[in-house]
Parts: sequence; structure tokens; C-alpha cells
Amino acid sequence: MNRGPNALRNGADQGEEWDFYVVVLSVSVVVVLGTYASGLTIPYYADDFQFYFPAVEMEWMDHFVETGPTTGFYRPLQNAVLTVLQSAFGMNPVPVHLVTLVFHLGTVLLVYEGGRWLGATRLQSGIAAALMAVSQANAAAVLGNDTLSQVASTFFGYLSLRWYTESLFDRQERRSVLTYGGALLSLGAALLFKETGFAFVVLLLLVDGAAAGILFGGRSASGSASLWTRSLSVALLAGAYLLVRAAAGSMGPGFGTEAYQLHIGMNLFRNAALFGAAATSPVSTASVAQWAQTAQWGKLGGVLFGSVLLISVVAYGVYRSRSRLVAVGLLVVAIGSLGPVLVLNDVSELYVYSAMPSLCLVAGIGMGTLWRCAPQGWRIAGGVLLLVYLGSQIAGVRQKATLMNVTGERTQSLLKQLVPVGKTALTGATLCVLDAPTDTTAYSVYRMPGALPLRFAGPVVQHYSSRPDLQLVTGSGRCPLGLDSTIRLHLRKEGWRIERVSETGPTEERGGR
Repeated sequence: MNRGPNALRNGADQGEEWDFYVVVLSVSVVVVLGTYASGLTIPYYADDFQFYFPAVEMEWMDHFVETGPTTGFYRPLQNAVLTVLQSAFGMNPVPVHLVTLVFHLGTVLLVYEGGRWLGATRLQSGIAAALMAVSQANAAAVLGNDTLSQVASTFFGYLSLRWYTESLFDRQERRSVLTYGGALLSLGAALLFKETGFAFVVLLLLVDGAAAGILFGGRSASGSASLWTRSLSVALLAGAYLLVRAAAGSMGPGFGTEAYQLHIGMNLFRNAALFGAAATSPVSTASVAQWAQTAQWGKLGGVLFGSVLLISVVAYGVYRSRSRLVAVGLLVVAIGSLGPVLVLNDVSELYVYSAMPSLCLVAGIGMGTLWRCAPQGWRIAGGVLLLVYLGSQIAGVRQKATLMNVTGERTQSLLKQLVPVGKTALTGATLCVLDAPTDTTAYSVYRMPGALPLRFAGPVVQHYSSRPDLQLVTGSGRCPLGLDSTIRLHLRKEGWRIERVSETGPTEERGGR
């Protein structure tokens, strides 16, 4: 049970708290499944194809000694899980989505439990957990076929932070060692799921720094290990991860102009604004992007008003709360969790998931405080507004799931048309798919017009057509010059058909190797 400065001590109270956790778990399962049920069948498309490992003939153990063949990323735990699931179920997306939902549900419960450990009331922790469960800002991470790494790394990162901090307060040495060891194992899992888990290395070291400077004068409360030893263990674990990662062939990003390279400049403010807008938007960011692209200023003004109102309510509630310092600490954790990606040249709202547990707890503290202090009539009004806000977030998630389903189904239809063409193509042929004209503007993974969702589908076409010699290129205008054999295909918007237009290259037996 909770062990810390704000933990429950009375045995009867602890028993009652466990009973309430069962209720929270049951409600969370229903809410999470109800919110994301329509996303369980979102097919593979776009970046997902880079993580379809049967197409590159990798076994699950290979991922611990090699980087992803098409990405160069070292994410062995995600890739191993995906390989096992894909070996058993092929391109059936349901098992992948279910595993991701389990980790998301775990994060929701961790938000509630962490809030209670930090001294938040049941109401404050419950609001935080509800926001984490249904926020539309989390959709990109929870709905993807290739984003298990983001969700699982966040879960294990916060679990490591929770246990690492608890081990400082626990005065039973054996239990303190267990929580400390669990924290290190969780940190290792966060790193092996995704490189952005490295943010939690810094956060754990900050915990030790705060403890050394404020609380314990150099030793943990339990006396089981000195703080510098704890910090050294974290640093050694991080160093070992970097060495293994380098041995697998994945080096850290350098400074430059490419999407996943680092830059310190205006991108910091742009990225921070994107993450803040995604986290506080009262409606789906997919709708907001569309309104911005079509200059619907009235709707954009309404979104801005809603975001400012939300921030103001939470800020005033935190100001009135006795947990102001806890909220400030949570904001530090939120910013720290985004540290590795704030300096990237190109980011998406996917990354904001790492900060959402902390931000939801801050929101829960603020909203819960105002509700407790308000007169009865204001409480009812506040409760209604909160339910409306949560309903809008659920609608946002479901809208995004619908958009992704439409794009995924279109992509799978195009693949089924491409594979027969590939089977009969000349040796070494290139399938060149040219876009149909469209008025749709691309936005993240939600709106991907034309052949854009096929951009990483080459290995999949090779796999299902049994033609490793094929190449696939997509785009608009003309096919690339200098290709030995090219099959030019036009994408027709009517029914999203692929129409064979022409073929160039030497005349030799088709299907040859």
C-alpha cells in the first residue's frame, strides 16, 4: 500500500482504500475500452509498415542485438512484442491494440495511485485518472500500430519514478530495497521500449538531488543505501543502455536539419506550443488543424477560449490548494519527460503522451480543489462542465479513430491491388504509384491523402508478392528517371483504384528472378 509522507496509516483506512481501488480499476476498464473500442481494428498504414517484421524476416530475439532495419531505432522490447504478435496473427491489428490498451490502462491506474500517494484526495486523483483515460491528446499514442513503445515507455518510466521515490521514504529496509530494485528494472524497461525513456534517467537523478539537498542530508530515510550510490546505480544503468544501443548500431541523434536531429532555436518554442495546444485543446486537434487550414477563425477562437479557460481554472485551483509544491514538482516532471523531444526539428503530438500523467495530476489537483471550495450550486455547474469536457475528449478520440480506420482501410485496399501487379512484374521492377488530385491537406496520422499512406509499404509488397527484387515509390507528378523497369500506376480517387498506365523496361519473362 502507500508508504510516504501523505500515505494512509490506519489499517482500516488502507482496507477501505484497496476496496476503492477495485472500483477505480473496474470503472477505468469500462471507460478505456468504451473510448478506444472503435480503434481496435485500425489497420497498418504509413509508418506502421516500418515495424512489420515478417516482411524483413526478423525473429524476436534479433531485436536485442540489431536496430530496426528500416528505422535505425533501437527499441527491442516493442519490436520483440510486435514480432511475436505478427508471427501469430499477421497483419491483424487487434492484438497489438489490446496490448497497447493494457499499458494505457496501467498508466491511468498509476495516475490515480500516484495521486493518492502524493496526498491528493480521491476526487482529485479520480479527475486526473479520468482525464488520462480519455484525453484526445493521447489518441496518437494509444491508437497506433507502431506506438506501443511510446505508451509502454511512459508507463514504465512513471512506475520507476513512483517506486524510486517511495524507496526513499520506506523505513523497512527489505521493502525499500525491493521498491528500489523494481524502480531500476522499470527504468530499464522504459529505455528498452523507447529511447525517449532516457528522460526518466534525468528525473530519477533529480529526485536524489532534491533528497540530498532538502530531506535527508545525504542518506535515504531507510539507511539502505546512500544517495550517491543510488545515483551511481542509475547512471551505470543508463551507461550500459547506451553501450548496448551503440553495439546494436544505433547512435544518438546529432545536431542538424533532418527531422530526428537536434536543434536549439525557435523549434523549442514551436514544439512546446504544439504540445501545449494538444494537451489543453477542448476538442480534437484533427478538427483544429482542419479549421486552421480552412481559416475558420470563429471556431479557432472558441478553441483558444476553451484552452485558456481550462488553464485558468486549473491554475487558480492549484493556487488555492495546499498541494501547490506538489503541483510545481509535477510540472517539472512533465517538462522533463519531454526534454529529449523538445529539441528535435520535427515532432508530432504523439510525444505529449509522456507528459500527460503529470499534467493530468496537476489538472486534477486544481479542479478538485475548486470543487471542494465552491458553494453547492457552483459544484453542480462545475461537475456538469467537467462531464461535458470529458465527453468532448471522448468524441475527439473516436473521431481520430474513425479517421485512422478510413486511412488504414484505404491503404489495405491499395495493397491488395499492388500485390498481383508485383507478382507479374519484370525482374527488378519499380512500382511507381502516382497520386490522384485531392483537396485534402495532410495532418499527422489522421489525414493522409492519396498514396501517402503507402510510403513505407515497399517491404510489405515484396513480402506478399514473394518478390524481394521489387521497389515501390509513391508521389505526384512523374516517376523517377533512370529506373531499369517501371510500372506506372495512377491512383484514382473514385473507389481508390490503382490503374495501370504504362510499363517501361527490357522485354523479358515476367515474374523472373
